[in-house]
Amino acid sequence: IYPASDAESQQAAVVAGLEVLVREEAIREGEDGYRLQSPQEKDWEKTRRRRELKTGDFNRLLREKHLPAILRGIVAAAGVGFKRQFKIEALYDDERILEGEVPLRIYEGGEDQIQRAIQRSRESAHENDVFLVLARSDTTWRYAEEVFRSQEVIKDAEARSLQEGETELLHEERKRYERHVRDLERALAEDLLNGSLIFRGNTEALAGKDIRSALATAMAAHLAAIYTRLDEWTAPVSRRDAVDLLRADDLAGVPDYLRDAGLRIVKVEADGNKIDETGPVAQFLAAVKERVDYGSEPPGKYLESHFQRPPFGAELDVVMVVAAACVRAGLVRVAQGGSWLTSRTDAR
Repeated sequence: IYPASDAESQQAAVVAGLEVLVREEAIREGEDGYRLQSPQEKDWEKTRRRRELKTGDFNRLLREKHLPAILRGIVAAAGVGFKRQFKIEALYDDERILEGEVPLRIYEGGEDQIQRAIQRSRESAHENDVFLVLARSDTTWRYAEEVFRSQEVIKDAEARSLQEGETELLHEERKRYERHVRDLERALAEDLLNGSLIFRGNTEALAGKDIRSALATAMAAHLAAIYTRLDEWTAPVSRRDAVDLLRADDLAGVPDYLRDAGLRIVKVEADGNKIDETGPVAQFLAAVKERVDYGSEPPGKYLESHFQRPPFGAELDVVMVVAAACVRAGLVRVAQGGSWLTSRTDAR
């Protein structure tokens, strides 16, 4: 590694040389370093090398394990004052791989896929979707191939009776699999970070060195355009607020985030505190009326879903508080179990 005391390190060249020797099956990489191979190890390696990764296998690896592992739990925050957090819904080639609220559609490919994403992002059906096109690097393909080979040889070994010495080889293969998974996910994250982000026909680059924080920041930048009424429907409410709003004898004690500076649920007039029938309350009534005009009374699940979608982006507890305000003001009736509830203090 150091040819002389005053020479530069040759470590990079040594590592590259070792990788070549491993690929050519001259030596074997194990947990304790590199070594020459036994005849049994050579046979194991030959069997392993016969497994060829195809594009379909690559896409399956990304879809079933490695993209979800990289993207799981990413949230984007938006809102003035109180921040509302949105989970990212990930789709790979239009197949959902993670549940969430804001769609991130990932395509793999070159300029053709970028143009495809640009065109789709301009369609009304996808105007609230964010697209990310990644160009697969040779490094990512090589690590994916190693992961695939390890998976296949492990699966084969676990399905048959092992010969003497193969138990240790299987143990080493599992360790090798874990090592290559880490390598693949690092390389894949780098490809994602170098990809093209597309929203409503506009293309941009991700900024930063960490794919999770870079995506969270980029997605957050587009939330205001997706949820144009988010600030009207965001507040630090709890489910208890809905119950209190229904049952309180006087609205004077409601928290400030239900008043003008927050959800605009309660207002002060000359004769006391009253439900504000403008703003979110009016929008809630409009959603109810729309369904009634079509001949059906909207169930709670419909209203929850309606106000969680764009342009509102409301959390469930916020929808419940607005619904409670409408009930208290006598603007809507509530049915449960086939009977109408006549009192706002009814436990049902």
